[in-house]
Amino acid sequence: MSPPAHSSTDASALPADLFEIVVMRAGTALFAIDVRAAIEIRGPERFGPVDHPGRPTLEVRGQALPVADLCSMSGQPAFEGGCPAMLLIKAGTSTLALAVDEVLQIETPDASPDVSAPAQGRSFNFCSRHVQIDSARSAALIEPQSLLAALAVRD
Repeated sequence: MSPPAHSSTDASALPADLFEIVVMRAGTALFAIDVRAAIEIRGPERFGPVDHPGRPTLEVRGQALPVADLCSMSGQPAFEGGCPAMLLIKAGTSTLALAVDEVLQIETPDASPDVSAPAQGRSFNFCSRHVQIDSARSAALIEPQSLLAALAVRD
């Protein structure tokens, strides 16, 4: 039996460490994270009490998780008291809640280099690069460990 033909967006054409991404919108910014870091998508959420460093938390199954407000971290107005959507992720041994406006979709990013149209978007200290979602959009790729470090610096 012969192996199947691979398209340009097939996982084998992507970097070895990135197969699929979860795409999110926070204000006007698009973010993405490796689907393997995602734990759970949650609907509208109210923030819990702030933790010792003063960050909002989210109570999930009896555990207070630190919230990373991606709007605030990208220089946009912060969520006040809650947010429309939450993505729970693993960052090493920690679990974080990403506050976003919406979780859009799971995508296989386009791995083919396009030198005529570099990825658009701002750079963030918790993102390693941009991934192309389609011909018109790219998303800043969140590195969970870098996000955890960025939250610690804000404390």
